[in-house]
Amino acid sequence: MTARVPEVVGVPRLVLDQAEAAQALAVRPGANPTDADRVRPLSGAHPAYVIYTSGSTGRPKGVVVAHESVANLTVWAGADFGAAGLSRVVASTSLSFDVSVFEIFCPLVAGGTIEVVRDLLQRTGIAESALQCGAHWPYYEPAALKARRELDEPLVVFNNCSGKHAGMLAAARALDAPLETYLDPAHPVQQRIREVIEAFTGCPPADIHYGIDGCSAPNAAVPLVAMARSFAALLTSAEETPRTVVAAMTQHPYLIGGTDRFDTRLMEVTGGRLLAKGGAAGAHCTGDQRSGRGLAVKLDSGDGTWTAVAVMAISPVAFVAAALSCFMYPIASSAMSVMRL
Repeated sequence: MTARVPEVVGVPRLVLDQAEAAQALAVRPGANPTDADRVRPLSGAHPAYVIYTSGSTGRPKGVVVAHESVANLTVWAGADFGAAGLSRVVASTSLSFDVSVFEIFCPLVAGGTIEVVRDLLQRTGIAESALQCGAHWPYYEPAALKARRELDEPLVVFNNCSGKHAGMLAAARALDAPLETYLDPAHPVQQRIREVIEAFTGCPPADIHYGIDGCSAPNAAVPLVAMARSFAALLTSAEETPRTVVAAMTQHPYLIGGTDRFDTRLMEVTGGRLLAKGGAAGAHCTGDQRSGRGLAVKLDSGDGTWTAVAVMAISPVAFVAAALSCFMYPIASSAMSVMRL
């Protein structure tokens, strides 16, 4: 992480994990500093954080947010939503995106808690044990290290597909269908998923082949052109449900990929202009809301390490590569199949 923090002449770099920093902090007072300890009195107008954004224009800029603005946000949220409305809030945004300020501080100030997958399950009254996706340690390494220190085995909610499975269980509950067999191809939820895949890919049922995904869910195999077509159809649909899906994905990108994942960051840095979803074995789909076009990429090698490089190389948004340079690796000699619509 230290290597990714740029060095600026004349600007000291403080790394709290380094031994010398820990030793210096250990001898400091444990009480909060007062104005007598500061160069000048603390004011609500002082900066709380700076957000780097390009918005929908593609022109990078920094926006300074003051402490008083954050305080006003928490006061407004408390008055508008109330303690009950903020009792459990879904943390759906990466910490590098300032929407996370609302999702973290507003519920905590109101005495609430923050949930992700568990929130969805609890709202539908479904136990975590109903998830049939299996368990693995978190992909985000800091979270994985913490979990391994505290737990003997990974939890099922750590699975990167647990959100999808929670959604299928919630759909089963809404349809009054059995929860125990929600992955059965004949289950009403799976049948509805098939209908949606056929409608958005434009593929007749006979041309869609199904297998079982690594998370135990039925998974459709369609040509790349159909994958690109489905994202274009999702973006350009005038129906309420597809529009809600697009809004949910682009406004809450953290729930799509998680912390520091490529598809999460891709939607963040483009201000929601690009809709993105990564897949296994070097697959990735992107849609551009401005043009209504879909893009599907599949690396023939199946090595997902290089997917971000491929997508950025052919992205319709010029500033994406610069904004996501942390995902750039030396170009690999991996063949790539691309389909645009």
